[in-house]
Amino acid sequence: MDAARGQCARGFRAPWFHATITNAFAKPTYVKCEATAWGRESEALFHAALPTIVVAPPAGVFLDRHRSRQLDWFFDTDNLPQALGHQHDVVSYTAWCEPWRNPPI
Repeated sequence: MDAARGQCARGFRAPWFHATITNAFAKPTYVKCEATAWGRESEALFHAALPTIVVAPPAGVFLDRHRSRQLDWFFDTDNLPQALGHQHDVVSYTAWCEPWRNPPI
């Protein structure tokens, strides 16, 4: 819990996201995902990789066929400065995932 508190405290000024990642038909695999954050005027605010390794170490999200995983996390503004200042601006995200053939494990 102490490690989680420290991580979550870093997200105080960061944009958070909720993602549902589904492996609809691929063989069991790790996935890597990208997302674009959109503002009120339909403008792209920033583009980034979803930080799946942080929420599912050591290699990110692994999904069996026909399985889903939900993630609630934030974009770390220390590593993604373009997200800084957008914690209240994001209206929606679009995201896409693909199999990660060589995850860092």
